[in-house]
Formats: sequence, structure tokens, C-alpha cells
Amino acid sequence: FSDLNISDYNNLQTSYYFRLTDIAGNVDSSSSRKIKVDTTSPKITKFGNWTIGKYAYFNLTIDESNFDAVEYKENYDSRWKTLCSSLKNNVCYKKVYLKTGNHNLIVRVLDEAGNSVQKEINLLI
Repeated sequence: FSDLNISDYNNLQTSYYFRLTDIAGNVDSSSSRKIKVDTTSPKITKFGNWTIGKYAYFNLTIDESNFDAVEYKENYDSRWKTLCSSLKNNVCYKKVYLKTGNHNLIVRVLDEAGNSVQKEINLLI
């Protein structure tokens, strides 16, 4: 496969299909599929966080028409945890329990096309 630059088609609809030819000359094609092109990352227009006791509160306002999720993880951890899988009026508001100590977190916003934006924060509980 080769890399394609489709940024000129952002927010437009296009069609694609695959055509494969083997070394014997046999050809097979997939059916054509329509997709909306999304090459832009989500935008966090407001990022608020604070702590009360052992809880961290997150309040994010997000501009993304193809929103997928807001996730977070400890900087050293490999597993992402979901903060929000849907938005209410473009807002993700969530309360998370954290153990006592210093937490270096990465918060990321994903869209359905795989684009993302992330922010690192440090919280002391």
C-alpha cells in the first residue's frame, strides 16, 4: 500500500475500492464504498480540572462532529480508561477516584476517523 494525502478532501465525501492482481494476473475488486473524509484532530476549546479529596473532576468542551471518546491514563500505564463516550452539549464532565499521591495523567480526545489530541496534566491527591 502507499500513503495517500487526502487533506484536500477534508469534510467531503469520496468513494474508494480495492483492486488486487496476483502474480498470475488474476484480478479481484472490492465493492465501492462511500466515506466522509476527516483529517482534522478534535479541538478542546475548554479544559478544566480540579481535585476535591480523592476525586479528580474533569470538564472539557470539545469541538468535533465525529466524536468518539475522551480517555485518560497514567503516564506510565499502557491501558486507557474512558472518561466520556458521548458528549452533552459538546461537554465531557466526569468525576474520577484516584489514590493518594502524585498523578501524571494524559487525557486524549479521539474522533471516529482516528484523529486525536492530548493534554498532559499533573494532579496531587
